Amino acid sequence: IVQGFNVIEQDGQQSRFTFYNVKLQTPASSQFQFTIPDGVEVDDQR
Repeated sequence: IVQGFNVIEQDGQQSRFTFYNVKLQTPASSQFQFTIPDGVEVDDQR
C-alpha cells in the first residue's frame, strides 16, 4: 500500500504527500469510463 510520495520540481521545490486512514474498498465500476481517443493504440499488458 502506498503511504505517500515526494515530488521534486525542476526548480528544487519539494512537496511531500502522505496518505492517512487508507481504506481498501472496491469502487463501483459505474464510477469509471474509459474511452480510447481516435488514433491511439492501447498496449494492455495485464
